[in-house]
Amino acid sequence: WRTLDRGIKQRARALNAFLHDIYHRGEIIRAGVIPGDIIYQNSAYRPEMVDFTPPGRVYSHIVGIDIVRTGPDSFEVLEDNCRTPSGVSY
Repeated sequence: WRTLDRGIKQRARALNAFLHDIYHRGEIIRAGVIPGDIIYQNSAYRPEMVDFTPPGRVYSHIVGIDIVRTGPDSFEVLEDNCRTPSGVSY
């Protein structure tokens, strides 16, 4: 569980850092890692968030990370979700 705990926390920090970047400097887009239209034309993109920094730079308080075991001590991430994961309100 320690491995999963560390990995999930790291991934949540990375997702929040990504959101901070796209709403501020946009370095990931300028570097050509992700095309801008994938971000800026996405219905989830919020232009009103540009240059806004939420407390603690936490854009997504709940992150859904779909993980599968691929071996005795190895795991793979199938998908990351920054929207509210299904079941969280149950």
